[in-house]
Amino acid sequence: MGKLYFQTKSTEKIGLYVENNKVEAIQIDRPTLSMSVGSIYVGKVRNVDKKMEAAFVELENGIVGFLPQKECPFIMNTSIHTVLTNGMTILVQVIKEAYQDKGPRLSCNITIGGDSIVYLPYGEYIAVSKKIKEQKEEYEQFFTQLLLEKEGVIVRTNSVNKSKATLHQELGELRQTFQHLKQQSDSIKKPTLLYRKDIIPTKMMNQYRSVPIEEIIFDQYSTMKQMEKIYPEWKAIMQVREKLPLMEGKTIDQLLQASLEKTIQTTEGITLTIDETEALTVIDIDSSKFKSNQSKQLTLLQINIQAIQTICREIQKRNISGIIVIDFLKMKDEKERQIVVNQLQERCKRDPIRTEIFGFTKLGLLEMTRKREQISLLQLMSDSSLSNHITLNVQSVAYRLEREILEYGDSKAEACCIRTSKQIAEFTSMLVKNKRIDLEVYVLIDSSKNTYITERVGTKEMVMEYIDTQQHFVIDKLV
Repeated sequence: MGKLYFQTKSTEKIGLYVENNKVEAIQIDRPTLSMSVGSIYVGKVRNVDKKMEAAFVELENGIVGFLPQKECPFIMNTSIHTVLTNGMTILVQVIKEAYQDKGPRLSCNITIGGDSIVYLPYGEYIAVSKKIKEQKEEYEQFFTQLLLEKEGVIVRTNSVNKSKATLHQELGELRQTFQHLKQQSDSIKKPTLLYRKDIIPTKMMNQYRSVPIEEIIFDQYSTMKQMEKIYPEWKAIMQVREKLPLMEGKTIDQLLQASLEKTIQTTEGITLTIDETEALTVIDIDSSKFKSNQSKQLTLLQINIQAIQTICREIQKRNISGIIVIDFLKMKDEKERQIVVNQLQERCKRDPIRTEIFGFTKLGLLEMTRKREQISLLQLMSDSSLSNHITLNVQSVAYRLEREILEYGDSKAEACCIRTSKQIAEFTSMLVKNKRIDLEVYVLIDSSKNTYITERVGTKEMVMEYIDTQQHFVIDKLV
């Protein structure tokens, strides 16, 4: 049984999935992640490439996405350049997020996800979850009678708990949502975001619907009430705690920091080294500190099997995707290799994001892929993904500082004094300016800092006495 924890008070929203007191997954939602998978935009065609049979479409802030012809259901027996022209607006959906210097991948084949079904305005097919395949024919007959021309639907596992009347109503509501988006898009002449589901908590909760969950904890009552309406079947296990408990003995910020480190030491004495590069992620296993009384060959297999649990956990926590290569300890026996593959496949079934295991290469490296739905924690939080030393970017430091300031406010402190750089101070000021904080926040501007130091927190008198001794700094008041 698993547990879900959501921190939504601060601007950066964080979700955790915990199983057997181990953090299995971390997800982050920021305002800058509006181009997440599923977001729907009115886009403006920048350029149509005949040779590539694709269009480049501007979404917002100059960001351009890639729209291949095969993702345009309205283009039949002709070429994309005869239908789309430069400057025209078009309704598109993000199907793959931007990655490094590549813009997001787009589709005009819009999908609108609901509680039990996914509505496909141009889908022209009915698909049923494999987990309820014994009822496939029944659902196909039911929806065939309801769908209009060109429409399609994906029937989710959760449909099995809903009446046919409820499914009919949901289809109507999703159809109405799409028609509303279509009407909006007809009157908009510039790139505009029309529709986005929050990653935290909505999308993350949806990902774990087929997983046994025993407890869902929110730090805000208002967020819990919203989720009760969307996920009424989980209402009985939802609760509010203003301060989330420590996970694995760590705060959320300590968990995030640990999930950026290249080296992981397990309690069994196994060391993993994770290298994220632009092309792929390489995971190396070292067993120098592992102790066993078994034969060398059995020990190698034992280490590899034990390492799988940590490897899969780190992949999920770090949201690593794309090509992943794992350098397991070398095994000569093909049967032992197959045992490792089988164990890895079984463990990956617990990952809500699709993975595919390709097996061992001739060089003894295991190849696998994981669907890219969001950028990794390292890419999101750091500007130094190719460096041995991980440095948080300005935004990540500011989001962390915002959480700390909110905690000071909850603790009834009157004031605090922070020493940090001008960039971090300015970004933090943007985050907290609309928050209700009963706290005065002063900042000592120190250009040498790429992080922050809390110099004083407590009564206003104590903080002002300290500030009076720091006149060689530029001093700003954030709140």
